[in-house]
Amino acid sequence: MLQCYGELHAKQELFEALREWRRKKAVSEKRSAYLVATNRMLWMISAFVPYTTEELLQIPGWGEQKHAAYGQELLEITVQHGRETDFPLKWVTEKLEPAAYTQWMYKQKEARYKNDMIRQQQKKRILSFVFEGGSMEQLQSELELPRREIMDRIEQLETEGYDFEPLIARELADMPDTERELIWETFRQAGDRYLKPVLQQVYGEDSLKEKQMDVLYERLRLVRLHYRKSAKQQAM
Repeated sequence: MLQCYGELHAKQELFEALREWRRKKAVSEKRSAYLVATNRMLWMISAFVPYTTEELLQIPGWGEQKHAAYGQELLEITVQHGRETDFPLKWVTEKLEPAAYTQWMYKQKEARYKNDMIRQQQKKRILSFVFEGGSMEQLQSELELPRREIMDRIEQLETEGYDFEPLIARELADMPDTERELIWETFRQAGDRYLKPVLQQVYGEDSLKEKQMDVLYERLRLVRLHYRKSAKQQAM
């Protein structure tokens, strides 16, 4: 109900300000905007307009970890906007019209079904392109998705048992053996969960300023797929 009310009563001016803040934050952190905050979360924040930490933490999905990273910045934006309602948000269940809520729920189910169908179609296209000798560049053109999101899908499909070794070999064909060995060894020493320390250790702070970070992260993710598969096979 809080999500429904947020979408139906979002204050457009505040929502746009929050979205611009999210865009800049995502660019500075080199991550997808939805990882900073989803549209649904921004709708709720713009509808309820929290002014304090206690109020902001009542927004579904806005937990302690996210608050530690972004809370203060976000509150500096919300306090500049007025509000007609207050916290706590128990009043929403009475104020939200049942018919509007039922219609909203129906649209959510319809959207989920549509998104599931789209993802299944994209999955088939990814697998078809990869196993027919396609490249990441071709996938990006075919799917019209950011390369980072394509890599997310590939990593997910790899956990489902699909083999992407042919794609990895094609994409990393120009990588020197010394670079690959250094990345491999860094994974052994530092672990493969977080890529930033591996990036810094392999390429160094000075050289990072001269290279495209997105390209380097993608190369590391591809090597990591091969590394994890190899480690899994050795453990069997």
